[in-house]
Amino acid sequence: MKKGTFFAIMTILSLVLLFGIPYWKSKKQDAAMGITTIIDTLQIEEVDIEVVPLNIDTVSINAGAYKLIVGSFIYKRNAEMLIFQLQKHDIVGEIVEAVVFGWQRYRVSVGGYDTLQEAVNQRNKIRPYCKDAWIAKY
Repeated sequence: MKKGTFFAIMTILSLVLLFGIPYWKSKKQDAAMGITTIIDTLQIEEVDIEVVPLNIDTVSINAGAYKLIVGSFIYKRNAEMLIFQLQKHDIVGEIVEAVVFGWQRYRVSVGGYDTLQEAVNQRNKIRPYCKDAWIAKY
């Protein structure tokens, strides 16, 4: 089944579900009541939709004693989506797996720093994009 065909079928089904009656039946009822319609035919256009899979490679960033964490998730896919959003602002992130209170977590780190002051300076730079960023000592 072509992508455009699926879209056309879903459009017709949504019209049937929305109005409760098919388009052609309502047109006959309108003609019987003397109502003219502006649209004579329902035109369906085939549209090609390109689906691009999200493929995030793990980027090795500076490892240090302090990591700047911008998010912590149960699902890895959510962490990958945050990395994708950060890339729009030219911020490089990586997923760091952690166990918190016995639960597997996927944390998004935007860098590791040797000193606390370096981590604080970087956190202040990304504050407009990641308001809840925090620094974790590893």
